[in-house]
Formats: sequence, structure tokens, C-alpha cells
Amino acid sequence: MKKVVIILCLLGLAGMTVREEMRVASVFSDHMVIQRGKKVPVWGEAAPGETVVVEFNGQKQKTVTGTDGRWRVTLSPMKANRKGQPLTIKGEQHMIVLKDVVIGDIWIMAGQSNMFRDIRSMGPINKEAVEKADNPQIRYFKVPPKVATRPQSHLEAKWGVLDKDHVTTLTAIGVIFAEKIQPVLNVPVGILSVNMGSTSVECWVPMEIMQKPPFLETWRYWEKELDQWDRGGYEKYLELQQKQASRKKKPFPTRENMIRLTETRTFPSGAYNAMLHPLFPFSVKGI
Repeated sequence: MKKVVIILCLLGLAGMTVREEMRVASVFSDHMVIQRGKKVPVWGEAAPGETVVVEFNGQKQKTVTGTDGRWRVTLSPMKANRKGQPLTIKGEQHMIVLKDVVIGDIWIMAGQSNMFRDIRSMGPINKEAVEKADNPQIRYFKVPPKVATRPQSHLEAKWGVLDKDHVTTLTAIGVIFAEKIQPVLNVPVGILSVNMGSTSVECWVPMEIMQKPPFLETWRYWEKELDQWDRGGYEKYLELQQKQASRKKKPFPTRENMIRLTETRTFPSGAYNAMLHPLFPFSVKGI
């Protein structure tokens, strides 16, 4: 009897944990930009079978989570609005309120080193961009550089308002682009910064695309490398990492703590899985 009671208590606690984890997708946060003129999906997770209500800008959408706990609603197209408003997500036990949400245009700034290069490295351009940086109508969302072997649902990032304290670490192309177009359009502009140096196009496409032409030969090369890893194939990669460590005076890698192929920034689909996939199906103006 005691065992039954304990099990029921644990199940009850597990249910409470699920409810406490009601959340909205990572790309939604305070100070964000909602895309104008398009349907806007809003999605997240809650307890299976839970009713979720999303309210924003006079709209109210309701849905019920599936057996997997996922929910999604779609807001109708809206006109630009420079004034921040709350976006509210209500569950049966909890509520999320996102503050200072504006409506405008969102641009994904994606790529490798050229797009990754930040304002502080731009010489004379740096000064001009910093002088224009205190603009609450420009918002940014900086996706951390990362790879994964499987498509991810979440990432660690928050929207911020462009200011002089944070502008120097943001993509130079993205900041300059936003500073040029925002005063002309006179609507909020959001920069979705999704970039990582030394990455080719193979890093940014889904695995189902990698396994078809024109990427198939590239994937076969990586498959071969992975297959040979435990039979000594790791040695050339370990040697390369050890040389880099010696040159940079960093701790010497061993087989146990070296960076594996699947953890390298150049691994096929790695950047897509960790950096792009969590953003879908967010509504944006363009890329």
C-alpha cells in the first residue's frame, strides 16, 4: 500500500513539473518584434490536453495541446505598431506575459565569418554605428553559435533593444542594415542574428537535404570519416587539435576530451539543427 501511495505521489509531482514548464518558443521574449502584414505563428509546450489562450494586439486565439504537450496558434496579419504591448499566454495553471512587444519587420542575418563579424572590429564604421545605436525601434535576437546532431526545439537567447552598451558585439552588417532602413520605413526593425564563422552551406541545411544531390557526395565523405573514427580515424583530428592548442597555449587535447566530428562547427546540418530549426515557423520579412 505504501508503495502505491509513493508512486501516486511521484506521478502527481511529475504532472506538476510538466505544468510548471509551460513555455513559449525561445524566439518569443520581452522586447521582441512581431512581423507585420503576415500571419504570425505562436507556439510552445504545456501539459498534454491543456487549454492555452494567446492574446495580443486585440486578438485572442485558443488551442488545446496535443498528447505531446505542444501547442500552436496563428495570429492574423497586423499593421506596424511602434508602441510596445504585452503578449499574454494563459494556461490552466500558469500565465506568461511578454512585455514591450512591437510590430514591424524582422530580418534574418545569416551566414559565416562575414556576417559574424561584429561592430567593434569595423574601424571607422564602428564609431558611426555606435553613435546611432540608441534606437528603441531596433531590436536584436542573437542566436549563440552551436551545433547539434539532431534538430533542436529550444535555444538560449533573448530579444534586446539596440543601445550603445550592446551594439559592439552584434553583427556589423545587421546593425548597419537596420540603422539605414529603420528611419526610412519608420517601423520597428528586428535583427535575427544567426551566424557562425567557418561554416559552409552544408552546415545550414537539414539532414534530409544533405543525403540527396547535390550534397550527397559531401555527406558520404563525412559518413566514411565517422565510420572510421574508432578504428584510428580520430588520430588526424586529434593531431590537428593538439597543434592548435600548442600554438594558442591552451590545454592539450586527448582522445577522451578532444572535439569529436559531430561537435565541430563544420559538421553537416549541425548549425541548422541547433541554430535555425528552433526558429521555425517564426514569421519574418526576409533573409
